[in-house]
Amino acid sequence: MLCRVCIQVTWKRFDEVHPLTIGLYPFAPDTRIGVDYNQRMNEWSLIIQDIRPADQGVYQCQISTKNDHESYNIMLNVRSNIPLIYYYYRLQCFDAVGWAAGRASGL
Repeated sequence: MLCRVCIQVTWKRFDEVHPLTIGLYPFAPDTRIGVDYNQRMNEWSLIIQDIRPADQGVYQCQISTKNDHESYNIMLNVRSNIPLIYYYYRLQCFDAVGWAAGRASGL
């Protein structure tokens, strides 16, 4: 008998109601927004291409399972006085063995 925990990950800006992504599908009208899922590591990443100062703020990763719902806030800081060398930014949310955390990384 096989039992799997199915999760649904939603990304949104903390101060907005509408989601940016649900699962692997982008819902934002902004075409710079995307999502990536690394099944081996169970990592969900919000991808923001051509990062801009207006992208700065708190993003929220919402993890939903059949029995639980948790949210993790990740602060994205964009320094407007420094030339932007990142082509895109990756905000990551992890869910493994009952723990989750968020982090931001420029690539």
